[in-house]
Amino acid sequence: MRARAAASSAPAVEELTVACVGARFANPKRKGEPTGNREMEIMFTEPGDVVARRAEPENTADANAIAVYAKTGVQIGYISADRSILIRQAWAAARDVYAIFQQRTPWGAWLRIGLGREPTLPPASEKQPTVEASRHWWPDGVADVDDFYPDYIPPDD
Repeated sequence: MRARAAASSAPAVEELTVACVGARFANPKRKGEPTGNREMEIMFTEPGDVVARRAEPENTADANAIAVYAKTGVQIGYISADRSILIRQAWAAARDVYAIFQQRTPWGAWLRIGLGREPTLPPASEKQPTVEASRHWWPDGVADVDDFYPDYIPPDD
């Protein structure tokens, strides 16, 4: 009984960051929808841009799938399965669900979701690491930026 009382007194989630996955897959050809490269579309989407969401109950991989579309109408991926159920529950409860593009990632993007209100972007995170900043992984701390070595090659002794 106490666990139920504690859960009901917990503050309601109003904003959260969710992953937009599937950027490396090709967009299906659907009548009336633009087909474009998801990764390219993500590159042109800016933090704060509104993104559209559409439930896909006919999706054979996940009946709870929610597709995400950039402002151009090109699909950029799907809300991750672990969060799509939460968003569908909010829709079922007639809560307004707002979404904006938050940040690009190597695998897709982060989206900022507002449940019952417009979301705000969190403070900007650090810039993506550069080649210069990632030299620390090389055993002796020095790597020739112009050369490419897929693996560390130890010196001949």
